[in-house]
Amino acid sequence: MRIPDGGGFIDDPLDFETLARLEDGSRLSADTVDEQATYLRADIVNILAGLMEAHDPSAFRLQVAEGDGADGEHTDHIHTTEFALEAMDEFSGEDYSVTHYVNYQTDSFAPNLTAEEAAFSLEVMQAYAQFDPGVSDTDGNLLPIYVAWTMRQYVDETYIVSDTDPETVATSTFTLGEDPDNFYFEIDADTGEITTKDWFSPDRTDAWDQDEDFIYNVTRIATPTDGSPATSELIRYDTDAEGVLNILDDNAPTDETDVEDDPVEDESDPTDPDGDDPVATVTYEMSGADAFLFEMNSASGKVSTKDWFVPDFSDAWDQGENNIYEITRTGTDEDGEVASREFISYQVSRFDDLTLLSVVDDILLPLMNSDALEDEEAVVEADDTAEMLDA
Repeated sequence: MRIPDGGGFIDDPLDFETLARLEDGSRLSADTVDEQATYLRADIVNILAGLMEAHDPSAFRLQVAEGDGADGEHTDHIHTTEFALEAMDEFSGEDYSVTHYVNYQTDSFAPNLTAEEAAFSLEVMQAYAQFDPGVSDTDGNLLPIYVAWTMRQYVDETYIVSDTDPETVATSTFTLGEDPDNFYFEIDADTGEITTKDWFSPDRTDAWDQDEDFIYNVTRIATPTDGSPATSELIRYDTDAEGVLNILDDNAPTDETDVEDDPVEDESDPTDPDGDDPVATVTYEMSGADAFLFEMNSASGKVSTKDWFVPDFSDAWDQGENNIYEITRTGTDEDGEVASREFISYQVSRFDDLTLLSVVDDILLPLMNSDALEDEEAVVEADDTAEMLDA
């Protein structure tokens, strides 16, 4: 609408904070920057409502206008949002969403966009910069702070408007998971914002992460307030320089898995490596340093964890204390002979899931059985020879 506001490049001090003064009534009208039109306060609301009617949007994206998320915002941002919200009262559309984004505060938040998302955000900002000389240096390059902002996008509030009555979308509370690197971070339970703890500053000369590769794996869990299943998101931060962490592409908020408090028991057991029907005449036994944590069906050979054992990545119970659990499954036939022997390994993921790592057959078993057969044949031959001599 070309209404002047703010300061800096505006010559006339009377035009400073124009929207704020129109909104509170201390100013009755405002001229456009090209002096081709004059708007009253009611004109601004009516024009915005008319634009909404003409385009009938299904979503509105506004900056935050109140609450803690608005601290430090410029008055033109706040009052533009307030005028837009007032115009929505005149808008006849139904079932549209309204999202309020945090703006200036995000410079202190951790980057949360992927490289692809940040690149698109940067393109948008560069297009805008052609019309705002205040965001570029004398060479036409975006100022560093604006480049940094393009790597972040935080939502303060989202809700649905239906029949002009706002209905708050189910929100979530956020917590950090059990990943060891979470120790160095803290999270805002309401917004999901992740920041480093006050005493921790990443440093390329001193790796504090679990793997000591300067990459910090952080698990963020969102639990919806409507009771629906929680989701877990692995975010990986790389140490670019002292005090600087950047999000890696492969931890985009794309790898979400359900975290159920009371999962429905599945008939299939993910810890059971045996996909084939066992031979009915074989009896199975289990051994190994980590066997006390598991139990086995002697008829089928099916392996499962004991009721009291809950795998936890942050608390390794295995003999090697490396979150790899090893057992040996031995099958004995009805004659008491060893029919099979398998070395089975399970691994606990960072999400505390116990998954099958490997199943290796004992390659020496056939040789042992072959030697036993030769010994048995030798005994038979000796008995036959003795019988012939007796005869």
